[in-house]
Amino acid sequence: MAITKVSRGLLNTGIEDNSNATAMTINASEDITIGSGTDAIKLQGSIGRLAIGNAAGANTFTNSLYIEKSTQYDYLMEFKNSHANGQGFILNAGHGSTYIQFQTLNYDGTIPGIRIRGNGDWEVNAGYGSFGKAYAVRAWANINQSTNAVRDSGNISSATDNGTGQYTINFSTTFPDTNYVMLGTASNENNGVGIDGSPPTTYTTNAVKVRIFDASNIYQELTDGILNVAIIRWLYEQVYYL
Repeated sequence: MAITKVSRGLLNTGIEDNSNATAMTINASEDITIGSGTDAIKLQGSIGRLAIGNAAGANTFTNSLYIEKSTQYDYLMEFKNSHANGQGFILNAGHGSTYIQFQTLNYDGTIPGIRIRGNGDWEVNAGYGSFGKAYAVRAWANINQSTNAVRDSGNISSATDNGTGQYTINFSTTFPDTNYVMLGTASNENNGVGIDGSPPTTYTTNAVKVRIFDASNIYQELTDGILNVAIIRWLYEQVYYL
């Protein structure tokens, strides 16, 4: 069987050598860009980066997926939409700053969001330019004083009436220690809420004792009154109501 030699002029020598558009670009750093603008894909081997969307074609981080592994970031992944520092999701792992971050953009240009760090810390930016650590309310309740009924709650199983203006607030999930803070209010503006008794019996891992008192420090029982309590403690070892 004879083999026919085909001249080079009859071959298609490129990806699309008869096209007037650039389909793929490889620069001197051996970075590869496919397409352009919002539809571009860029592989940057020189810095360990994959970019899709504007991060590839328009060199901005809006409307894009961005993944990087470099000397600056061990691992970084970003989904950005609409604004360079606006709506998006960020996953950063390494260099002592591992976190997941969700953020959006307010009408006034501020960037609120939530950041979850690798050590379990929650940080919140309410739109004032920086993230601050958040301390969770691990138990709370709205209690009817007349009936002792828990009207609504989180991680509170019941309220026990111990006498005039005296209550035991029972937790649904046991705390690992008693290093928590109790805050309380009563429906009458002339009454206060505080700890009933003296530690350590007042604070336990299962419950906390509270009392309602007036300006003269006399125990009070309010008709149709409402007792509100909140327990604050940073406990990432266990899962509680937020």
